[in-house]
Amino acid sequence: MATSSAGRLFSGLILGAALGGGLALLASVRTSSTLEPEAMARTRSGPTPFEPANVLIQRARSVVHEFRAQVAQAVAEGQATAARTREELTATFEAAKRSPAGDTTKD
Repeated sequence: MATSSAGRLFSGLILGAALGGGLALLASVRTSSTLEPEAMARTRSGPTPFEPANVLIQRARSVVHEFRAQVAQAVAEGQATAARTREELTATFEAAKRSPAGDTTKD
């Protein structure tokens, strides 16, 4: 029982760190990209020392976007499964209400 709780805690910490790092990365990128595209084009005359960082930022953005899509898909799937289960349980409950367990007569 404790192993399961420790595993959930550890995975929660890792997920939180990954999401926090991604959000911090996005926040830093958004604040540094306040220059207009034309002004940015004029200041660039060739490859900059920040080009590797820009590539990493683009990769991080794509990873975050993919992760968000996966989470949204999982949430939608979970909601659909919950609705289906709710309908099945409601139908089972209604059927049990109509025919009590002790009733042996058939119509």
